Amino acid sequence: MENTVTINGLDDVVSTLQNLLASTDTEVSYSIAIQNLPNFELYLKGEKFDNSITPSIMKGIIELQNAIYRTYLIARYGADNLQMLNDYERQTLELKVIVRPGSSDIIADLCGVAVKLFELISGMENKQKYIIILTVLAIIAGGVGWLYFDSYLGHQATKLEISKEVVIERERTKQLLGSQQNVIDAVQVALKSQHIKEQTDSDLSDEAETEIKSDGSQNPELNITSTDTTTSKPKDKTVHFKQLQAVDMELVNTIAQAKESNEKVKLATERTEESMRKVMASTASAEFVRFNNQFEASGYTMQQIASAERAESEDVTIRNLFRVLNIDSKKTEFMQARLRPTDQSFQDFNATFSDTSIDQDKLDRLTTALTSYHPIDLSVTAKKKRGKLNDAIIAQVRDIDTTQSFKEESDDVIES
Repeated sequence: MENTVTINGLDDVVSTLQNLLASTDTEVSYSIAIQNLPNFELYLKGEKFDNSITPSIMKGIIELQNAIYRTYLIARYGADNLQMLNDYERQTLELKVIVRPGSSDIIADLCGVAVKLFELISGMENKQKYIIILTVLAIIAGGVGWLYFDSYLGHQATKLEISKEVVIERERTKQLLGSQQNVIDAVQVALKSQHIKEQTDSDLSDEAETEIKSDGSQNPELNITSTDTTTSKPKDKTVHFKQLQAVDMELVNTIAQAKESNEKVKLATERTEESMRKVMASTASAEFVRFNNQFEASGYTMQQIASAERAESEDVTIRNLFRVLNIDSKKTEFMQARLRPTDQSFQDFNATFSDTSIDQDKLDRLTTALTSYHPIDLSVTAKKKRGKLNDAIIAQVRDIDTTQSFKEESDDVIES
């Protein structure tokens, strides 16, 4: 392909994403070449992190790796089942991670793996694939940390039943966009100094003090300290957070716009955000953490921030053509089918049914769909959370679509 768009940093990621989102074309007439992206960096300090890392941190790095794998799978196949990766794809997309001596300084080469992502989809250039990859790179490389902290403050405000007008000023967008203090103005706590009541372990006698300190620079600092007054020994619940760089609101808004542009982009975004939260939570035992050069916090704070946002599930009813991957009738109370939407709007999921809810004729149709490799028209009720279906039940079985067949496709590894 003759035309090439070069990415030399996050600014280029933003501008390229904006152009793709504004375009009405489904295909693109250029390739993307990654020349420079900031590394992902995690600095840890504490007695467990002297030239070493803990198993929990290892799990966090694996989550970061899985975010890359899922991005590729969703971009190329529309699903994020890690078992779909072949050995070549898995090895090609392996992150290069360096652990520096001293207190553990973990650096992952995001630029190198981004190059491989685009190489693997070379020849399949379309807008959706590009948007998926660029959005995930933007989430990992920049801006995401402050969003989590903002969510944490909102969670605390609800938990402590304090008016959001008292805790957070969110309406100063003009100053945010035009001032060097945009981070301070984005989420500035308008408290001189006050005491608030917090329920801790069902004990309403805990008392919390919330204070924002600012030296006039663009780096706000928050300290929340809770002291247990029911015992003689203070309970250390200090939450310390210091922003290291201003929030790029253009980046944040572009990520949000991309997320809502397409179901597959939304799935990739939610999977990546979930992985990043797990990376943050993995640092809980550290005394001090610097996250991706975006902010500094204690490990306790990182864990609190990571666990603050819990998405609520919603009840959904979905009618679609599904490929039946497997039928498990070993359970005595119910049977279970492994389903894959033909439009890949969701990843593979299990849906249960019983002989009392589905008669023999409908069960025969499901079995025929499995053995004939034809899709079948089903209605499924489920809980939807972060783009994933849980507690799914087959509510209605309709006809098999004999105009489509999956017989020629290579067998996928089916996750039971």
